Amino acid sequence: MKKNKFILLIVILILFNLNINGKILKYAEVSRPQYFAPYLSDDILTLRILDLIYAPMFRIFNVETAGDITTPVKKVFANEYNTSPYRTTVTLKNNIKWSDNHRRELTSKDIEFTFNLINSDYINTSYKYITSIISKIKTMSKKSLSVDYKVYTKYKLSVLDFPIVSYRTYLSPKNYFKKVEKGDLNFNGPYILEKTFKRDSIYFKRNVNYPDPPEIDGVKISISPSYENIEKGVISGLYELITDVPPEKAYRNFKGDKRFNIYPSFENKFYYISLNYNKNIEFKNKNFRRALIYGINREGILDSVYLGGGKVISGPFNPTFFGYDNQIIPYEYDQKKAIEYLKDVKFKKKFIFIQPQGNKELDNVVFSIQQNLKKINIILDVKKYSWSEYLNKLKNGEYDMAIVEYSSAKTLTSISPLLLPDGYLNFGKYNSKEQNEKLYNLIKEVEGPSSFELDPIVITTKYKNIHKILHEEIPYIWLFTLQKSLVISKIYDFDFIVPSRPFMNIDEWRVINEN
Repeated sequence: MKKNKFILLIVILILFNLNINGKILKYAEVSRPQYFAPYLSDDILTLRILDLIYAPMFRIFNVETAGDITTPVKKVFANEYNTSPYRTTVTLKNNIKWSDNHRRELTSKDIEFTFNLINSDYINTSYKYITSIISKIKTMSKKSLSVDYKVYTKYKLSVLDFPIVSYRTYLSPKNYFKKVEKGDLNFNGPYILEKTFKRDSIYFKRNVNYPDPPEIDGVKISISPSYENIEKGVISGLYELITDVPPEKAYRNFKGDKRFNIYPSFENKFYYISLNYNKNIEFKNKNFRRALIYGINREGILDSVYLGGGKVISGPFNPTFFGYDNQIIPYEYDQKKAIEYLKDVKFKKKFIFIQPQGNKELDNVVFSIQQNLKKINIILDVKKYSWSEYLNKLKNGEYDMAIVEYSSAKTLTSISPLLLPDGYLNFGKYNSKEQNEKLYNLIKEVEGPSSFELDPIVITTKYKNIHKILHEEIPYIWLFTLQKSLVISKIYDFDFIVPSRPFMNIDEWRVINEN
């Protein structure tokens, strides 16, 4: 289950079924990665690029069921494997070559070394989550190894989805960072880092020794000063791919342009209104919270600000999350119901509502919320702050209400930081243990140490129960999740893009810009 808590929302770059020989895919980013080696940075750009140049033994294509027997699994470096309750044995494919001058083969010693590196004191990486239930990985022969688990788990293969680094290159965990800084790098992914230009671009060439080499020759990533420049470059034909396009820009700038395909997905984050329980006793009254959620036209805000590129939510989950209960219908906008719920509730005349400045779309969202609530006599005094000031206000509880973006990039299904009393992101101090003990216990079960021992079906059921409770309890005002799109030129003739770290099934991807 911890695998589910780590995986990042990344849609990028491993391309299959490309039929253009000698073609180099050109796209741009606004910054360059600090490192070209795993386990030293959780920066999203770095992780995208690492998926080009490093690969794991197994790749799990539905991280939400992460290793369940029905989950699509790609054997990248693994040839055969066998599992028993507390052990997995793996035989590696032959002729997997590293990119060094000696063209050495990848061996089981590399996997054992990588596991020890991840769990060493010299590295601080979120991959420690993934390997936390592995007690040891042991080399049995050059091409075979055993993996022993601390507890019984059905997520045996998902915890082996980590990028492999070369034992011979680094020799010991202590040397790892120093050698990476010196540029001692060795690749095994679908592409190889060929050239880097400090301020201009990065070029990757196809790795012909990869087990399933991509048909495209190379990838060139240009470094651009701004997202707007990248957008203009795609429209002008300078670049052929752009990632993380906000919904309003995807629809305004690319929908209807027959040169492009648009592949949308829901972001692994959502927006909600945090209520400061410590400062406002009325927030503990469920009728007041009901009035708030009925009093905000969330669907209307999505349509007017983001051109419908998102979905109103009924809990702190992405709609593609396996524990999201689609039978639960979000509360609809209903002024009359909101006023009815407020009838017997005493509340103060004005609430301090904080938001970060510098985001035009967010400004429009907050303005709409303010106008909606004004109609039911709830007055918001909106304050805008720089990002650092805003975070300080949140952490110190210096607000009544706040719009918050909750991102689960590193912790895909983790709601405990938001909803447990001691959760580090529970800014409003909602006390689930005190106000809904059933909710508190369920969260501890599905996100605690024992979650690895639960059957995937049991976990799904428990998350759906959590979803139902949160919908009824309304501890915070759930708003919506947005779509981000990958836009790519139609000159690429392919059936699908395989997200390197997907949080949804391949068949959930859809083209919305057909000929």
